[in-house]
Amino acid sequence: MKRVAAAVAVVLFVLAPAAPSGAAGGTLSLSPPSLDFGTRRVGTASPPATITVTNTAAAESGLTVTITDLAIVGVHSNDFVARTTNCIQTLDPGESCTVQVKFAPLGMHGRAAQLQLVNDSVEPDKSASLSGIGSMGFYIGGIYGETQAFGDAQDKGDATGITLNAPIIDMTTTQTDGEGYWLLGLDGGIFAFGTAGFFGSTGSLTLNQPVIGMAAVPLTAKYSGAGYWFVALDGGVFSYGQAQFKGSMGGQRLNQPIVGMAATPSGDGYWLVASDGGIFAFGDAPFFGSMGGSPLNQPIVGMASTPSGQGYWLVALDGGIFAFGDAGYYGSMGGTPLNADIVDMWPSPTGGGYWMSASDGGVFNFGDAPYLGSLGGQGVDTAISIAGTAPPITPYSEPVRLAF
Repeated sequence: MKRVAAAVAVVLFVLAPAAPSGAAGGTLSLSPPSLDFGTRRVGTASPPATITVTNTAAAESGLTVTITDLAIVGVHSNDFVARTTNCIQTLDPGESCTVQVKFAPLGMHGRAAQLQLVNDSVEPDKSASLSGIGSMGFYIGGIYGETQAFGDAQDKGDATGITLNAPIIDMTTTQTDGEGYWLLGLDGGIFAFGTAGFFGSTGSLTLNQPVIGMAAVPLTAKYSGAGYWFVALDGGVFSYGQAQFKGSMGGQRLNQPIVGMAATPSGDGYWLVASDGGIFAFGDAPFFGSMGGSPLNQPIVGMASTPSGQGYWLVALDGGIFAFGDAGYYGSMGGTPLNADIVDMWPSPTGGGYWMSASDGGVFNFGDAPYLGSLGGQGVDTAISIAGTAPPITPYSEPVRLAF
């Protein structure tokens, strides 16, 4: 029996046919087999990196590989985006194609996923490892034009060496990359730093009422973030650069003065908020409710929009938070003894949290807004604003920042 079995094995070996030309079953190699994008700011996207995919079968084998799909899978699959122009096809032996990948972190710290190629080779789920680190930060602005950076925020300069005609009252960061910021004076004077452009101001004009807050033009398919609005205590609105004037409360009777504003993520509207929590909506800004007419323990001092534009938060002097529309309530400082009054708030890029700052530079974080430091306890009493570096992740900005 052993002798017969051996003979059969020999016959099968000799008669095994060579692989016909065009037969599936080649092998794929991915070069590089992994991509590490390093550190990238949340709400921005890296330049594309390229992975070359090659059928490594010998030319004489005739073994092809057909790639039918590619996908990013894993814990942080939404933090990476891939595209190919020539890989969904059949590769002959030695033939290559390319896949481009971007890192677009949605959160802080390490992010990891895999680029997976679905194919008919001997490794049908061939994949490459993808990794990167998400970062974010914020600035605290002061009444004399001083700025302090935390997290990934980089010092781009301040107005402390400039003779100011009026104190600084607000600060906001660029909505494209967070690599610049504006300081706003009570007289409407604008001071631009980093990638923030100067588009005009009311610094040399006589105003009916002092300026109190500002908002930057967002990044969308329509706008490149090159502009800003600011608002005065009487609700007068001033627009510069790409910022479009959509209306104001100037000249109309107000129960309480305006104390802040927020732009819609489309860039085609804005809200104004009064110290009694009254909300005034212009352009495509929807009205979701207000605190106007409701008793407040302390006056409202600021507001912020959700990334969807379908909600907003109001913050009071005592750190009380009021959420409307799709704005989530993640906590507040209302009812907690504070060393200094709250002066401003800023949403996290996902809308899943927010920071608030006090006049002593103290910072309080809620939801997915990380704690990155503060000036609390350092003898500061002149802080007026907080502004985050990570641009909001909105339905309007995503197609632009993820485009190849």
